[in-house]
Amino acid sequence: MLLRVLKLPLNLKRFYFLNSVIFFSKKDHKDIGLAMIFSTNSDKGERLAFEGVFKLNNTLTPRVRHCKKLNNEYMESDI
Repeated sequence: MLLRVLKLPLNLKRFYFLNSVIFFSKKDHKDIGLAMIFSTNSDKGERLAFEGVFKLNNTLTPRVRHCKKLNNEYMESDI
């Protein structure tokens, strides 16, 4: 299966121990996921899959649908 996503690595100085990657849909440029990987151990971290939007006090944020460890072990969902 060919995924049609754009991958944007992100380095936040405040969270120096994490390497983050945001995934965007090539079709509509919406954010569809986030990977957070520990810089000290690249096997440790998690992925969040987004679907839709959550609105709280006029603030729009991606709705987290699924959370997995980097080894694809399923952690949780908001379904």
